[in-house]
Amino acid sequence: LMVVVAVCLSTTMVDAKDCRMKKGHSVWRHGGGTFRRVKGTLLWEETNEKGEKQSVFEEKSREGGGLIIHNVEREISILLRDDLAGIQNKGQHGFQQLYQGSWAKLVDCT
Repeated sequence: LMVVVAVCLSTTMVDAKDCRMKKGHSVWRHGGGTFRRVKGTLLWEETNEKGEKQSVFEEKSREGGGLIIHNVEREISILLRDDLAGIQNKGQHGFQQLYQGSWAKLVDCT
């Protein structure tokens, strides 16, 4: 039993060394869901709290610590920042607060 425990502990410690925080922003979370970047593209999927896809957005720009994504069908743009998301409807100037949330911290253990 002691040998099994020692092996399990040593394996866990080795695995933890190989894990590191991923750089960049690929998931933004709020109380009702997420905006998640589709790997290898400039597309972002909006999902609800159950993980069901709601809309698809295209990344338009990154500026001043924020990211702007746009949905052509709904004619809206979303600004994702470290602390909140804002929405801009067609014809509006500026963004109005939509959600409070933040970038998810993702860990890579490969």
